Amino acid sequence: MRAQQVPERSRAGAAERIKSISDRVFFKVKTSDWRGAVCELDQIVPDIVQTWWLVTAGNRAADSPQHDFYDRLKSQAHRAGPNSCDSSALLPTDWDKMRLTAEAATKAARLVRDLTRIAAAESLANGDIRGFVVADRDIRVRLSMHDDGRAYIAVGAVGGIDSAIMVAVLSAIPGLHADEWMPEPSEILGLQPARGEILWSAMMPPECQAELMGWADGQ
Repeated sequence: MRAQQVPERSRAGAAERIKSISDRVFFKVKTSDWRGAVCELDQIVPDIVQTWWLVTAGNRAADSPQHDFYDRLKSQAHRAGPNSCDSSALLPTDWDKMRLTAEAATKAARLVRDLTRIAAAESLANGDIRGFVVADRDIRVRLSMHDDGRAYIAVGAVGGIDSAIMVAVLSAIPGLHADEWMPEPSEILGLQPARGEILWSAMMPPECQAELMGWADGQ
């Protein structure tokens, strides 16, 4: 998608600015007969969670200024007079911000899920501690096999316990329900708990292990 190329083009100094809008920086997007306007939101809306935004789009109609996309943008921005410029109508609404926040939360949850499953699968395959960092917290995962074919899994966090993060991490392990996790406040399986760290553990049956192993290669 052409709009997705704008950030890289902007960094390279190759993005084409919409010069008729002077109060904020918007860049042009062109593909076939379609035209669009893209901006870097964190430069103009400080509390936004999305960096780049395709604010609006329309059709090219160079032979009809009343219908041409960029001509209409210019007319709207200079509605108060030729020396004025107000592009606030192009900024995200409160609904847009809520949608962007929800999308960011969904992406974060998926990332935590994937990182947790990859770490658990690699620990199961190698018998060591695997981990990753999320929100300044070091998440550590360790699995140990038992003679009966079940695996003992322990998950901990260094840097403080955030309930939302831990829920996302623990729920990422396939086949285990919330009531199967037990708090482990003492040292287990070679883990060295940090001061105040709470470790969670559970028994993982063979069918859950088989589902988890598909993530060993980072699928």
